[in-house]
Amino acid sequence: RDNAKEAKSLFLKGEIKKAADKMPFDMTAEKAILKYLAENKSDSYEDAFKQVTYSLRTLYTHAYQSYIWNTMVSARIRKHGVDSPVVGDIVLLPVKDE
Repeated sequence: RDNAKEAKSLFLKGEIKKAADKMPFDMTAEKAILKYLAENKSDSYEDAFKQVTYSLRTLYTHAYQSYIWNTMVSARIRKHGVDSPVVGDIVLLPVKDE
């Protein structure tokens, strides 16, 4: 992963084309983003991110959603515990037999 570290260093120095060339072949998403930025002389990270495959972009989105959920649940548990519901919790009540 030395090449990836070197690519990051080059990117931070503004040497986008060199960073793209140095990025390892198997880091396809990162390489695609750097290549787009270098070839289009652009700082449009949104357009660059669109170079990543849809399935991988979706994976990143779902992973970030999970991170946010886990962060919020952890904060709720630290503050209120898990023994009883508090205002704002969604509670599933047991179904009563008729």
